[in-house]
Amino acid sequence: MSAQKIYKLQPNRTLALRGFDGLGASAALHSATTSSFTVSGNFRDPADFAVLILHDADNFYEHPRLKHLPDFTFDGLTLAFDVRYTGLMPLDSPKYPTIDWPCLNAIRTDGTSARIRLADHATAVPPGSRVAATATFTVQAAAIQQYDRLTLWYGNLAFDYIAPSPAPPDAATVAEALASAINATNWTAAGSLIPLTATAAGAEIRLTAATPGSDGNMLAMYATWKNERLRTSDAVAQFSGGNTGHTLRITLDFTALNLKQVRLMWLTFAPELANGSAYTGADWEARFTSWTLTGPEETRRLRVAGPNSVRIEENDSWCTWSGPWDLEQGFFSGGYAKKAANSAARLRVKYACNVAHDLYLGTTLFAGAGSTSPTLDGFALPALNCALNADAPVNTRRLLKTSVAAGEHVLELTAFPDFRFDFLEAAVPSDIPAPLAVMTGVSPALDYSTDHTYKLPPARIHWIFDQLGFTAPMNEYIGVFWWNQRKRENARFGQVAVRFGGTFESGDAIYFRFGTGAATLTFGKSVFPSDTPATIARHFALFLNGTSVGVWAQHSGDTVTITSRSPATAYRIPFAAELVQASG
Repeated sequence: MSAQKIYKLQPNRTLALRGFDGLGASAALHSATTSSFTVSGNFRDPADFAVLILHDADNFYEHPRLKHLPDFTFDGLTLAFDVRYTGLMPLDSPKYPTIDWPCLNAIRTDGTSARIRLADHATAVPPGSRVAATATFTVQAAAIQQYDRLTLWYGNLAFDYIAPSPAPPDAATVAEALASAINATNWTAAGSLIPLTATAAGAEIRLTAATPGSDGNMLAMYATWKNERLRTSDAVAQFSGGNTGHTLRITLDFTALNLKQVRLMWLTFAPELANGSAYTGADWEARFTSWTLTGPEETRRLRVAGPNSVRIEENDSWCTWSGPWDLEQGFFSGGYAKKAANSAARLRVKYACNVAHDLYLGTTLFAGAGSTSPTLDGFALPALNCALNADAPVNTRRLLKTSVAAGEHVLELTAFPDFRFDFLEAAVPSDIPAPLAVMTGVSPALDYSTDHTYKLPPARIHWIFDQLGFTAPMNEYIGVFWWNQRKRENARFGQVAVRFGGTFESGDAIYFRFGTGAATLTFGKSVFPSDTPATIARHFALFLNGTSVGVWAQHSGDTVTITSRSPATAYRIPFAAELVQASG
């Protein structure tokens, strides 16, 4: 069998899960081909999430003969794919992303980060385009008199009708006037998350969420009236019928997005919000199809250190050490590396490679890592700074010099404290070499609770085994740690109950504030003459359920009860209520 080519962003060769939050926030990457894959799982709490790594230049996986060399170049490449979500926050939801579900995230080689909102680069794929949620009010009118009043509320926007004189209107006239007021609204100035449109047909007002999708099903409007002569048949109109079960086609031009040099790139999946209730857990799925990466072949291809490459380990006799170095055990090549104790640490490595090669240094990158000043055959090379702002140390390779001639060479390193030397590699870049000889008597084993199993698609794992010659039956140990179906017990949700009592005057204003400082979110209510403690409680419950991603609410009579969506620490939100009286 001849050598194989692998490519950046290739689902069955280079994609992996970073993991997920909390035991039981389960996820699996599977059904991977060259052009499609699926991520699915089960979330048990609104704070759960899962992360899919699309590109990691410092690939954590594979045997050294299969592990691709660090490659950061995306200049000139374009990724296009179709994606359909089920049970997840929709990519085109306008809600605030408490978890970064709507974005492609990336870290460039210079350490800067990027957040690309995918919906800005998406079109709906027919059939199955999004459906907008709708609601209906029916106006009832009987012997309307001058100054009779009907008000429809959406958040704190009041669409108000006051009967004129002398000719009393009928229900159809009132419906038309209210629909016109809704359509005349400057939604940008109003700051509404989801604008509305309205049509009137006789006494009926049909309301439509201008942003299609399931988010519209969380919206509700309510009506207040002065007396029974002019009212609506129902006090509340709950929106329904919105659907986000559609496929999006997303196209990402990495050059246009200023993602020319990328170290890490990922997507995040988050649970769909429950509609005015507690989240009870749900299965979810993200299905990606028609996955294609276009651009120059040489830019798309990944290479490995192929045949004729030479690796010098820290314990090799070709290494000559001087100054203070400490031996360190860890996830290194061969299990060990050496750490420079101070700036007096020096290393001289003599090596030989029979063909022209690129020279890589195996080391560890982390926030406090030291740097090194290398020379090759007496000529200074650019200094290598190993400091990296990362959650955990990254054991990897970094390029020192390209196109080094065949023959013997001497590399000398002047190290600074906390610099690690793992190995030196004279890498001869190539495609994946032909598989090793078949070993029918060797049976590989997998433990599903370890990174190298549960984070990879089965197609990638089996490919690794095939390349290494493993053909005997495979043993798989299914651990309990990463696929629990959690059951919540003794959770403590943040909750506050607000009761409205007494008499409110027209012109009073009531505010609910969540958070502190610049992060404070405010929900308001302007009091009209027909408002009562019960309508005010209803107002805040409907307003919060239609907008908030951090809390949900219920109302009963004159009391509204507000509950955080999750018991997680991030959902412990400071709350304050304020009454501003019209009389000052």
